[in-house]
Amino acid sequence: MAHSVLAVDDPQSERTRTVATRTVDEWQAAVSNVGASSIVRTGQSDGLTGQLRTRTMSGVHISELSATAQFVDRTARLVELHDSRDYIVHVQTRGSGRIMQDGRDALLTPAEFAVYDLHRPVSLTFEGPFTCLSLRFSGDMLELPRPLIAQITATKVSEDDGVAGVAAAFFVALGIRMGNVSGRAGMSLARNAVDLVNTVLRDQLDATARAVPIRRGVLVREVLNYIDANLGDPELSPSAVASAHFISTRHVHAIFRDLGVTVSEWILRRRLEQCRRELTDPRTMGDSVASIAAKAGMSSASYFSQAFRRHFGESATEVRNQAVVIRSMDRDRL
Repeated sequence: MAHSVLAVDDPQSERTRTVATRTVDEWQAAVSNVGASSIVRTGQSDGLTGQLRTRTMSGVHISELSATAQFVDRTARLVELHDSRDYIVHVQTRGSGRIMQDGRDALLTPAEFAVYDLHRPVSLTFEGPFTCLSLRFSGDMLELPRPLIAQITATKVSEDDGVAGVAAAFFVALGIRMGNVSGRAGMSLARNAVDLVNTVLRDQLDATARAVPIRRGVLVREVLNYIDANLGDPELSPSAVASAHFISTRHVHAIFRDLGVTVSEWILRRRLEQCRRELTDPRTMGDSVASIAAKAGMSSASYFSQAFRRHFGESATEVRNQAVVIRSMDRDRL
């Protein structure tokens, strides 16, 4: 059985790249910027052939992979050595693929997809020729805490599942047209893709709650939704959340302790993420950084500036300037 270690770097290119391969080693090199470090094996004596198209737009790394049969393992040891906080949405478009993570097993056929977490071990199996689409992005772009998402990783989502059908069609179309969009349009489409992922994840969690009626799970989602709806309120606090849900402040703290984050940390994270979205949104390009921060309930300019840089590794002004440059390049192309 041929095998190789797939060492992966984050993709950086804003242009579409296409690579064709004939061996396991060539495939390893071609897909080295798609997912985190894994072990790739194939039971075929003649190796592995494949083709990869990849593109990065607004922090979303989009890849279309077509190849022959293979097995991919991201082991606990590789997670330890090459950790990543990213998630991948895997969309099957031809053949079948099996994703195994967190004790769940999702067998996907065309137009079906699943989400998996690169921060934990995962296995993928393709028993014959296949084509799939991979959307990789930071966990910071998702609206739910990691422990909640862990409840629905490697869960099959089909086109019959309401909004999931819309999401699957959008993901596939984005993959097909990834080479034809850029600049502001590309940024908007990438944001839309992540918004759809967030919607699908919330819908899956709601379905889980309906199937297994657990009051605490419902309460967690109600609390998270309440926080998102009230980010602009400077008085948003653990006590305000508790009062709105007729529970004690201690109960609120216990909920978030189970999610691995404090209430205040979660409120700050959601505020900063809202600010980053608006800093790059063409519709709010005319708004000042200070006004965007204030709209998210952060009236102290110095505190906002420090918190933003600490969370994203760059200043709010740098993020805004990058968006302005991309918008200017768009206008020059017209």
